Amino acid sequence: MMSDMDKGTLLVLTGGSGSGKDSVMRELVKMGWSRVVTHTAGRDPRPGEVDGQDYHFVSREKFEEMKNNGEFLEWVVYGETLKGTSKKEVENVLQGKKVVWRIDATAAAKVEDILRKLL
Repeated sequence: MMSDMDKGTLLVLTGGSGSGKDSVMRELVKMGWSRVVTHTAGRDPRPGEVDGQDYHFVSREKFEEMKNNGEFLEWVVYGETLKGTSKKEVENVLQGKKVVWRIDATAAAKVEDILRKLL
């Protein structure tokens, strides 16, 4: 059985485009926090973005397969781009780590319900 001390800490970052989420997350990572890396489909990496570090860049087919297999805690469509957070990524918070999670505001409002899927 896991004690409260073993559960770790989850910090959810959300905000509009250009609000500084990425800057805050970078600073927390420098301080030793782990980050949740979301999956994205429908766009190529931007200059400087690293697969597996900034996002898990996957094909639309792979994203749909993961969605259909129930692998995402949450997912959203932004125009032509799909973004989702896999259960596997967030499970780190249950292993005594400090984890920062950057997500859509709609999903952030449902974090408690989303996390219940893991418990």
